[in-house]
Amino acid sequence: MTGWGPDVGRGTLKAAAIQMSSLGDKDANLLKAAHLVKEAKTAGARLVLLPEYFNCYDSLEVMSKQAEPIPGRTYQFMADLARRWRLYLCGTILVKVSANKIYNTAMLFAPTGDLLGRYRKIHLFNVSLPGLNYQESRYILPGRRLALMDVEGFRTALTICFDLRFPGLFQTLASRGADLFLLPSASTATTSKDHWEPLLKARAIENQCYVVTANQFGRHPNGVTTFGHSLIINPWGQVMSGVFKGEGVAVASMDMRFLKEVRKKIPLYGDFTLCRGERREAR
Repeated sequence: MTGWGPDVGRGTLKAAAIQMSSLGDKDANLLKAAHLVKEAKTAGARLVLLPEYFNCYDSLEVMSKQAEPIPGRTYQFMADLARRWRLYLCGTILVKVSANKIYNTAMLFAPTGDLLGRYRKIHLFNVSLPGLNYQESRYILPGRRLALMDVEGFRTALTICFDLRFPGLFQTLASRGADLFLLPSASTATTSKDHWEPLLKARAIENQCYVVTANQFGRHPNGVTTFGHSLIINPWGQVMSGVFKGEGVAVASMDMRFLKEVRKKIPLYGDFTLCRGERREAR
């Protein structure tokens, strides 16, 4: 695609994907998250994505005991950060709805600090592999509803981690007008080393959308090692920015004109073009 790429200007949105190595100490994790969000703001980001389980990544039993009501501590922390830095901020919270109901919930806050939208993880991570046995459904209930909202002209869809392996979810979101997928993750090294980047690029290419994913990295108290590789990918499947190891911030500008150009050059879905949720008959 030499000579054809984003022409940053009007209709752009600078996004940041934050990579963390969260442990079991919620105070320390929140302090670290605040520092990295400030770093993203300094880099000019208007939309910031935190990884899944950013406030505590321990055993499911420990995390379930620390699940919070809404509004609660982490909810208020995110709202205050979004308001302080005047940016859109997204991350996940284990939300306790009742004694036996916990949802892994992505929250997106507006620069005013108001909650713009929420999404409960639909596809729970239940795997039995050599060296990795992880059963989210023992503690967490699956969500049922999709979540799309506007972020400065980009129709933004919320997803979480294991959702990545279900292309039908992303196709449905694209059919409803998605331009951008946010994917906070705690994806393991075992399941990601061969699949992570190919799947992310596939979701971007097949739906002609931007993908921003923020992943955990390193060894955690629950014995899980996460993969890192927090990436921002454009609708052509190109990695625009990434943090591969350690903690840090990936920043890139997304361009609506570039997205529309991709969709115009390769119209998908047979005899009509899907562009921002509108069905337009081919002429």
